[in-house]
Amino acid sequence: MITIGFADLLSGLCIGKTEGQGRYDLQVYFDRFMDRRLYPKDAVDVLYMGLRHKIAHLGHPYFIFDTATKKDTIDASTKRPIFQAPYKRYGWAVYAAVRPQPLELVDFSTPQVPKNYAPWSLTYDAAVKISVRSLSKDLVASVLKPTGYLANLKSDSSLLAEFMKCMNDFYPR
Repeated sequence: MITIGFADLLSGLCIGKTEGQGRYDLQVYFDRFMDRRLYPKDAVDVLYMGLRHKIAHLGHPYFIFDTATKKDTIDASTKRPIFQAPYKRYGWAVYAAVRPQPLELVDFSTPQVPKNYAPWSLTYDAAVKISVRSLSKDLVASVLKPTGYLANLKSDSSLLAEFMKCMNDFYPR
């Protein structure tokens, strides 16, 4: 929860909003400061809509995340599609250990049936594999590396202005 919350905070600081940011805003931060080979757009979409959004509103993600319920959702403020990934039913695998691919989408050729889901059975045809340790390490690096958020904050006046909007919201005068 803290790792996802930190990613959400960084995206808000980057765009100058302390409330109401969404999946598109997280993509903006990841585009600018994260390694897209490790964090592809569709995987970040699934991370946001299936994990971050559900943790923020329900306290835990759905056991199986169905992208069909998100396919045509439009963000009211940006008028952009919120979720553009193809229809899938995703199961989750969350790892504490560092993994070479911190955020990975895996497709299965046949539907999978998770064990121990009573009172009804569920199937899924894809999985999201998340290394919480790798994601948190990479988020911290995205702030501290020489080309990261902090260095850009010091040299980019528009980024600093967005940061100052947030600080004024956090600490009003």
